[in-house]
Amino acid sequence: SGSRFRRVAPLIGQQVEGTVEDCRVEGGSVSAGHTVGGLVGVCYAGVVRKCYSTCSVRGWTDAEDIGGLLGRGERCNVNNCYAQGTVRGNKSLGGLIGRMVQGTVSHCYAAGAVSSGTDAGGFVGLATKTLASACFWDLQATGRTTSMAGTGAKTEDLYKAATFINAGWDFVDTWTICEGTDYPRLKWENRPCP
Repeated sequence: SGSRFRRVAPLIGQQVEGTVEDCRVEGGSVSAGHTVGGLVGVCYAGVVRKCYSTCSVRGWTDAEDIGGLLGRGERCNVNNCYAQGTVRGNKSLGGLIGRMVQGTVSHCYAAGAVSSGTDAGGFVGLATKTLASACFWDLQATGRTTSMAGTGAKTEDLYKAATFINAGWDFVDTWTICEGTDYPRLKWENRPCP
């Protein structure tokens, strides 16, 4: 039965307190019964920052809490992160986070396709008592026009530094962008522009 496989992710299945920083999962795929993330399955009272995932994330039949970066967060702080992998499941699906409870999310974006389902959002599928600031999702890439948090924007606007700088993103120490051709990338990735 798929219900045996919970809190699954390529990097960390369950994070309790502590900090996950400067981490990435490039490509590949992960699938399980419930609470599946592209980087972290579930985060309890921890911090995830300056991380990204391009992993494809899939929840099995009746799966919930499926996110491109984080399946579920409780009292978790997520900042300066992004996800670009596809997200598929049944309930609480989000381009970045499937479900967030009493957490904070700032300076993050999501740009991977999110399948339809109950509480499917371009950025966060389901959120309660969560504060999200300066966060975005790509309306076209995710295929979602709604989200429980974040601001939806067109791809062309998310390829512009001004979109993020106007929202207070740090393009000196944290982020970089190939203007007009790509989304922002974390500076530590050290990716050259084409």
